[in-house]
Amino acid sequence: MKNKKAWALALITGGTLLGTMPAMGAQLIQGSFGGNGFATVSFSNLNFCPNGQTPNGANQSNACTAGTGNITLAGGAGTFSAVAGSLNLITSLSSGGQPIGTTVSLPNWLVFNPPVGSPPVSLTLTSVLAGSFSSAQCGLAPAAGQTCTPTGSAFNLVNQTASTSSATFQINGNAVDGAGGSSPYNIIFSSQFTVPFQTLLAALAVNGGTGNYSGAYSVSFNAVAPTGVPEPMTLSMMGIGLVSLGLIARRRKS
Repeated sequence: MKNKKAWALALITGGTLLGTMPAMGAQLIQGSFGGNGFATVSFSNLNFCPNGQTPNGANQSNACTAGTGNITLAGGAGTFSAVAGSLNLITSLSSGGQPIGTTVSLPNWLVFNPPVGSPPVSLTLTSVLAGSFSSAQCGLAPAAGQTCTPTGSAFNLVNQTASTSSATFQINGNAVDGAGGSSPYNIIFSSQFTVPFQTLLAALAVNGGTGNYSGAYSVSFNAVAPTGVPEPMTLSMMGIGLVSLGLIARRRKS
């Protein structure tokens, strides 16, 4: 009786493995790409610009307000080797919908066009990382080497000189294919400006903090496949083996 119970447990275990294994259509998602586009940023929103809209500077009349923009991608490797062109879609962000430093879920945040991967891969956004500098130098007179992260902001601002600056921020998420394939990714946005970051902040502060600044950006993307996860075929064979052992044992006892 004990042996029968033991083999019955093996049979149940085998069935459980088969029920929870990754879908057979899942792929190993990993690789990198670069890209660029235009965007408009304010204290509460980051609006990606659609093709043909290229505002540059403070509070421009053609500042971008769309909920979805385009991003030009190239230089892909791995799963993303086929990224190309300017028809890729990227969803704009807001502090209300995607609070800085919190875990969220925004499926199809970036959709590749033409598609990449088989099944097609898209990017789900799970967090906008908080900036890593302090705000101590944000209000100082411009000088080379100054850094600034405004309180509650995602941006890391740096003055290269007293008259030039850069801004970067990072997003984390999962690259998914709809068939069980999923890998974490990190994407870094960066912009270069011909003004110090104090000028950028002043532009955002106008009209009671509703101002904006527009310009070009570039991105660097990297996705790394999870480690230590059994391949779908290996897990499938493991489950089938346990089921087979259970059936053989029951036949020998009968």
